[in-house]
Amino acid sequence: MRTHAFEILKEYTLPTSGLDHIVKGRISKSLNPDSTQPYTWEISHRWRKSNSQGFYYPSSVSATTFEEARTQLFFYAKGFLDSNVIVLSDAHY
Repeated sequence: MRTHAFEILKEYTLPTSGLDHIVKGRISKSLNPDSTQPYTWEISHRWRKSNSQGFYYPSSVSATTFEEARTQLFFYAKGFLDSNVIVLSDAHY
């Protein structure tokens, strides 16, 4: 849960590999001036390989720069391009 205000900087509709889902991502910036990693990213779905037990959750969703957050988001989103992926809809935004 967020405890202070964020500004949404950019929203994306991300590519998928023949999935029946529209995957969205966004990057926000904390309005807290004391934040050391003010940029965060979110994604509307999670994925896992079809032969894997659990869904892959990224270890970090915060960054010191916009570009770093964008790189993390797009790196995670590459998983949706794999044809052997199962999608979980978090629908948290």
